[in-house]
Amino acid sequence: MRRTSAPRPSCRPQEFVVIVLQLSKLDLPSPAGKMILTMPAAVVEMERDLLVEHAQSALARAKNEGKMLGRLSSTSIEQRAEIIASMRSERVSARLP
Repeated sequence: MRRTSAPRPSCRPQEFVVIVLQLSKLDLPSPAGKMILTMPAAVVEMERDLLVEHAQSALARAKNEGKMLGRLSSTSIEQRAEIIASMRSERVSARLP
């Protein structure tokens, strides 16, 4: 069975109402509504900035302590040297006619 929705009203501006605990209904376009919504947004932005700052300082501290950052390498130093040598020899041979 196919559901049909009620016809939508013509294009008219929608009204959004926010109910914040004990503040009752809040008119968003009003200056008071903008202030009430801006304050939590500013707190969240500050928390995010603090989180980024702490993460960057922790990475800098770990780097200064000489800790290995990132994923472990899947190849040894010798294997990497062999790969680089083979790539260089292929480049030279590819240039030859």
